[in-house]
Amino acid sequence: MKKLSKSNFNLRSFLVYSFFGFLASAVNVVIFQLLYHNLRLINLVANSIAFILANVLSYYLNRVFVFKLPKGNLHEMFVEFSSFISSRTLTYVLDLSFMFIFATILKMNQANQTLILKIIDQIILGLVNYFMSRAIFNNSERRIHERLTKKNSSADQ
Repeated sequence: MKKLSKSNFNLRSFLVYSFFGFLASAVNVVIFQLLYHNLRLINLVANSIAFILANVLSYYLNRVFVFKLPKGNLHEMFVEFSSFISSRTLTYVLDLSFMFIFATILKMNQANQTLILKIIDQIILGLVNYFMSRAIFNNSERRIHERLTKKNSSADQ
């Protein structure tokens, strides 16, 4: 019976992650479109700004709503945030490469084309990010739980 509830928890966390991931991806797409097409920023600059803003939002949403972590101490949260951002470096490189190849080299840079490219890009990156985020937040939750358990057993003695 425990396996069933654990698999439901994984399905639940994936569905919640997908919902909040969709919100972060929507922020990424909208900011990119505005910066690239309205403000005429260079593709890679617009993409970088959109990526950074969406990932800061994503960190917060993942921590609070998806993985529901208790508040850690400053050091734990710094390690967690650093791991989260470091893991996103891989997807940042994939994101930039994807947009550079298609929008710049292959000249698929009209508003409707970049919109479709960004949506495809965000779906691929969302799946990669889910598995990396899950590993990071599970590890962080384990460390916080260990610290709290040590603290409680010290208080009991």
